[in-house]
Amino acid sequence: MHYSYDPQADALYIYLQEDGDVAKTIPIDDRRNVDLDAGGRVRGIEILSPGTNFPFQDLIDRFQLSEFTAFLESVSSTTFKPVTPVTP
Repeated sequence: MHYSYDPQADALYIYLQEDGDVAKTIPIDDRRNVDLDAGGRVRGIEILSPGTNFPFQDLIDRFQLSEFTAFLESVSSTTFKPVTPVTP
């Protein structure tokens, strides 16, 4: 498990499974998408404009991710700051 944050895009991706391919992406809302493998297991979670303290409990419940609760809570408590565009 790990995550990567792109400050240019202000997008966070949380990798829950390291192996396998994404077979399906489920949009949760306008900021969150969940990627599933061919077996229906969550591969990762994309969050746009994450900021800080974004919700995970609904995803934990819906996708049976209780084994990842502590990791997701630690990611949620991190502050993510986008790159501020420089105006000429």
